[in-house]
Amino acid sequence: MEKTFCYRKHLRIMKKFLWLLAIPGVVLLVLAITTDSNELRIFFIILGLIFVLEPLLINKFYKRFTSTVLIINEEGIEFTNNKKDITMKYEDIELVKPASISNLGGFITIIGTNGEKIKLTVVIENIGEFVLLLREKLDEKNPDVYNKDKLFGFYKTARYADDSWRRLYHAFPEILIYFALGIIMNTISIKYFGELSVNVTLLSIMLFGTIYLLIELAYYGRKTRKSADPITWDIMSFDVSKEKRLIRYLVRIPSIIILAGFIIDVIVG
Repeated sequence: MEKTFCYRKHLRIMKKFLWLLAIPGVVLLVLAITTDSNELRIFFIILGLIFVLEPLLINKFYKRFTSTVLIINEEGIEFTNNKKDITMKYEDIELVKPASISNLGGFITIIGTNGEKIKLTVVIENIGEFVLLLREKLDEKNPDVYNKDKLFGFYKTARYADDSWRRLYHAFPEILIYFALGIIMNTISIKYFGELSVNVTLLSIMLFGTIYLLIELAYYGRKTRKSADPITWDIMSFDVSKEKRLIRYLVRIPSIIILAGFIIDVIVG
């Protein structure tokens, strides 16, 4: 048995495009060179440097996660990132310390007898599977280092996180279309009517956010908690095709509302 885990792909994708954040900074530095005002030059230089340095600082923070590789096998755990390289056998684990807030997030810290620590958050892809494999091996080789109730509580949050991120990835293209529609409607409002339909846009955003949170937390989160068996650690799996359809409707309903509201504003206005 050997399984490799890493942090979710959106972190790696975002890291690739961090340089885009520096573009406004470059523009401001060019303006600083061309302006005749000393006051504006100083202002542009300071603000430009902030924009240029920002992606460098964010990249340094992100690298800790995007460079992480976690391997679990028959012998133990191997953890590598840009700062650490740890190999920990199951027999050398002193304590497994999970911490979580139901359906919101959490992390698990694995502490070795030599003081080394491996800290993992629920943003690890398939973190629920990792917890199951870890529990299986600890039960065989070192069963006294974790609290079963606390680890099971973390596992429920981890499984929910796995499912929730999957749903969000499915929804992302639809969400982009939804926000693009809002931008188009507002652009038309400004260009042809001289005003911004903020009320319609805000209403649709609030409606989308409220419905999404209700479905995620009240429906999927509740289903995950209720189906979790503390004896077998079984948790229900959701039908992915049904999830996609539900999310598609969830995003399109506010889109229809924003379009209808815009048309009404045009007619009434």
